[in-house]
Amino acid sequence: MNTTGKKHGGRVKGSKNLLTKSSKQIVQHIIENELEALPGLLANLTAAERVTALIKMLPFVLPKQNEISIDTPVHQFQPIALTIVQEEPLKIGENG
Repeated sequence: MNTTGKKHGGRVKGSKNLLTKSSKQIVQHIIENELEALPGLLANLTAAERVTALIKMLPFVLPKQNEISIDTPVHQFQPIALTIVQEEPLKIGENG
């Protein structure tokens, strides 16, 4: 294990990782071919299997929703005062 903090071996800093690039292209090609066959594969599944398959594919299509929370205590919120002014009703069809 290197405990010196200095880099020994491996790629030169800033060089492209060609192996990763080619691997991604191969995987992309495989996925594209499988996507063309997907409707036929889904048609051969039972209804329950089809639902399970679709649920497993959802994260790749829809963004994951994260729960949000407000950490500010309620007593720190400031009240808002509103003044409602009622104007004369708009008269449609009259000139002037």
